[in-house]
Amino acid sequence: MSGHEQRGLPASWTENHQGAFCLACRRELAAEAAVSGTSWDLSIRERARLRSFAVIEFEVRRDPHRSNAKIANAVHTSVVAVQKARQRLGAHADENDTNGPRIAGAEPMQRDEERDADHRGIENHA
Repeated sequence: MSGHEQRGLPASWTENHQGAFCLACRRELAAEAAVSGTSWDLSIRERARLRSFAVIEFEVRRDPHRSNAKIANAVHTSVVAVQKARQRLGAHADENDTNGPRIAGAEPMQRDEERDADHRGIENHA
């Protein structure tokens, strides 16, 4: 349409060496990455838990300034689950900081499920 050319990807899309991905696809890739390399002995419930954690953490990393409630709503989880993800990632919110929470440090803390897997003798999934 004249005067309405698309300039680049839509806002929620990203492009890398593998191609262009929408937000839903990026969430799915994060979930798949969480369970790839895990032991086949993991139950369906444990795999679902890992996938859920990964999607929540993906959203916190993607936009750490978004509120816990907005992230929870976007990925159909609880605000408490988002708060726990922020803790695992070292994200914190300063009540006096109007810019919102930040991810502290260069590397995320080891996730609860990784520690649990280590104790059960299951391969790390990271």
